[in-house]
Amino acid sequence: MEALFDTYNILTSKVQNGISLSIDQIGKFASELGWNPSYFEKPTLEDFANGHIIVEHGLENTAVLSFLNIEFEELSTIQQRLLINISYNNLVDWHIVVDRNYINYIYNRSLPGASVISRNKLDSKFNDLRSEAFDKVRGKSHLQIFHRLMMH
Repeated sequence: MEALFDTYNILTSKVQNGISLSIDQIGKFASELGWNPSYFEKPTLEDFANGHIIVEHGLENTAVLSFLNIEFEELSTIQQRLLINISYNNLVDWHIVVDRNYINYIYNRSLPGASVISRNKLDSKFNDLRSEAFDKVRGKSHLQIFHRLMMH
């Protein structure tokens, strides 16, 4: 658990202090949380993101996990849109945004635009960052989205 916490701290740190993670460390971090990492994308949004892990379930990419060095809520609307475009442009419906305190599950194909489906406080065991937690959020959100479509 300590290695998991150390990797998380580096992924969400504001100042990297020359510390960098190997692809193996990032892959191990994702695997320990039940994810099957497809690849790691280095940040192009250096101001607020430290990197992105594209994860798969079966043979298709399922979600993008982005690690921010500030709170998601502190991002401007434009910055949020730039961030969500990473999953949208990779044809991945889900974007999981992790910052120092919260995990934000975002479904980027909801109408009229991407919206936070669930925002959970991060616990010390990373329970809400595990793939099983995502499966629960994804299952609930499909019902919410279906309900919204039926109401229009």
